[in-house]
Amino acid sequence: MNPASTWDKFLLSDNMPARRPRARPSLERRLARLEKIVSRLTRAGVNVRRKEHDEVVAALAPLASGEERNARELEIQFKRIAQIQAELDDIKRAWERMKSGAA
Repeated sequence: MNPASTWDKFLLSDNMPARRPRARPSLERRLARLEKIVSRLTRAGVNVRRKEHDEVVAALAPLASGEERNARELEIQFKRIAQIQAELDDIKRAWERMKSGAA
């Protein structure tokens, strides 16, 4: 028996407790927090204290890093799709050559 399949069976058995994903603040809650900070700042007027500015910057930082990470992941996925499409085109051309040569 393949050791990997035994390990997979062990991991999927009822003996293992279900692993919960780590709790992350939802995007909605993060945006609500930002809206609250921004509304507080706009009510206070144009003059912003350094602490308030730092709060906004700190609240925006995770969103920006998540956006960059998503952009990188999408770029990788699109590159892979392009590679697969190129391979598929090569297979189609080879198939057409084989069909035309056999006919």
